[in-house]
Amino acid sequence: MSETRALELCGGLGNSWSDGLFLAIHGGEWEPEVRFSRTFVLKPAGEVVEVVDVLPESVEFCWYSEGSGTGYCPTRGGRILLYGKGAWTEETVCGYDDEFYLVGGLAGNNPDEDQVFLRGSNSLFVRKGGTWTEHRYSEAALSALGMHASAPSELYLATARGPALFDGSEFHAMEGPAPLRSVLVLGEDTLLAVGHEDLHLWQDDQGWTPLECPSSKLAVSCVQFAGDVYVGALDGPLRIRGTEVTRSSDFKCTTLVSMGDRLVGAGSSDGAWVLKDGTWLRLTLPEFEAGAKVP
Repeated sequence: MSETRALELCGGLGNSWSDGLFLAIHGGEWEPEVRFSRTFVLKPAGEVVEVVDVLPESVEFCWYSEGSGTGYCPTRGGRILLYGKGAWTEETVCGYDDEFYLVGGLAGNNPDEDQVFLRGSNSLFVRKGGTWTEHRYSEAALSALGMHASAPSELYLATARGPALFDGSEFHAMEGPAPLRSVLVLGEDTLLAVGHEDLHLWQDDQGWTPLECPSSKLAVSCVQFAGDVYVGALDGPLRIRGTEVTRSSDFKCTTLVSMGDRLVGAGSSDGAWVLKDGTWLRLTLPEFEAGAKVP
């Protein structure tokens, strides 16, 4: 008999707690060839979350367009799942089974106006006007991890060699700290760079400024929430307010999801937590054995 384990959150779709959905996997269902054979769709019910659907696909990353109300969830087989208006559809990204990683984008008023960026093993895939194009990485963008777009011609990437920029057609290396795990655009002239154990802030009039960082175990996930910036870390999420960095809590946090007036942090065995009115509260996730039938 397999061990009973709680689900692990890997992303969220929606811009409000009451109408949002979360995606989760079961750590005991790992399979080398397919990663996870299914993904669980959870919906908040008051202060808890419940399984409302099961996708027969492995989905570990997602991006939600607040403009079009569409969720983009890369999976296997060169495909991406789309969620909108209560229904799931799919699109072909490429004609081969690539290993997709992070996904992000720029929101439009409808799915055709959404611009989506999907990081593959050797290429960046860009969705524009509902059509996908492939852009092979140059040396400047190799080993890219996190990414964040501020405009169609401004996609910033975090790489082992430092920050890089995709201008819509080519990749360009930028001067800056290295190696990096993630980047986050905070304004027209401000960029946050997240390393393995360091944080740097770029401002046009000051250049790169190191921030005092209380963690040496930073994660890729970082988001803006309620006027602050939160960065995931294995020894607890960090909050950045201006140039001051403080530890927000002490739970393992590798995933951060902004959902309306709440921020959700999760990290495999440490479960999930919700930041509400300035306090982190434990979020109870469904528990069952690997392979179990779920209502």
